[in-house]
Amino acid sequence: MAKYKTPEMVWTSQYLSHEWRRFYRQASCILDSPLHDKEENVKVSYLKMWVGDKGLGVFEGFQFATPEDEAKLAVVVKKHEEYSAPRENHIMAASNFNERRQADGESFDSFVTDLKILVKDCGYQEEERMVRDAIVFGWKHSKVREKCLDLADELLLEKAVKIGRTHETNLDSLKKLAKDEDPTVSVVEKRQTQSRRKRSKQDAQKQASEEKEKTDRTKDKCGRCGYNKTHIKCPATGQQCSFCKKMNHYSKLCRSRQVHHLLPSKRVELEDYPELFTGLGCPIRIT
Repeated sequence: MAKYKTPEMVWTSQYLSHEWRRFYRQASCILDSPLHDKEENVKVSYLKMWVGDKGLGVFEGFQFATPEDEAKLAVVVKKHEEYSAPRENHIMAASNFNERRQADGESFDSFVTDLKILVKDCGYQEEERMVRDAIVFGWKHSKVREKCLDLADELLLEKAVKIGRTHETNLDSLKKLAKDEDPTVSVVEKRQTQSRRKRSKQDAQKQASEEKEKTDRTKDKCGRCGYNKTHIKCPATGQQCSFCKKMNHYSKLCRSRQVHHLLPSKRVELEDYPELFTGLGCPIRIT
């Protein structure tokens, strides 16, 4: 006989009817498959073994019409259902059903199966419609809700389940594709991007440093001789500029020379641009 997980009945559950259905759903899979060829009284014995000590006590309290009924699986199961039924509370059951939301990491099929079990205790006349609505509002992905709401009253439970399963399958496929991507490619691209950013930052810092150094050098120099401003007497004092022939500055710092560099490369006379060279006092030749 193939090995299988033994079903367990939790008799301390607050919702006993729900717990019995969950338990018997697992038990019936074994009874109908590995034990399908067993006699009915043997199946009842398995069931009595699985329900535990509490279940045996409950079984001993059952009233059967005939002694033979104790060995009939359908009769025993019905007795257990009746035992669980008085503990039902439709209001509380409906509250649990309506508050049910898909948990993180929970599969869609598991979520739907639990809804189908919970709805049994609510006393609803249209169970399928209620499960359909619970799927729409309890499903954690907003895209699925939007797709279901677009169908409005045309949406049936079967269609809602199909949409949910398809969406979950697509998500799993995308995760697998992302996982199968070559990680070395992403690492190389990331390193290249970081290297480019680092070089750009270093270039910007270097440029800023050079500009600052240049500004500092210019700030500390004399505008007449080009040497440090700390001198007591400027050496250009009394000297004639060889470029503009004016006094008290060297030609390398002549302001007329600076204007000269801004003009086109051709001979320019004072009379050609009187408004520009007014006050310079001499013609300028550009070579």
